[in-house]
Amino acid sequence: MSPNPTEGRVVVTPGDGFTGGRLEVLSVEGRRLEIHDLTAGTTTLDLGGYAPGVYLLRLTTPLGTASRKVIVQRH
Repeated sequence: MSPNPTEGRVVVTPGDGFTGGRLEVLSVEGRRLEIHDLTAGTTTLDLGGYAPGVYLLRLTTPLGTASRKVIVQRH
């Protein structure tokens, strides 16, 4: 996932062997803000509409779940 921190767009690139899954954007309180079904290896999200702060990206695949924090900031 890059860039992090971001002012808007984030590129998510799952690892080798990715066969599809679900990508969720969550608030730090755990509230689901977005959900995307993924079939491609690389996905671009636009987080520019969110308030500055910390968010969680959670990728769920048949092989398991991975989560990463992303920081949205403004200059």
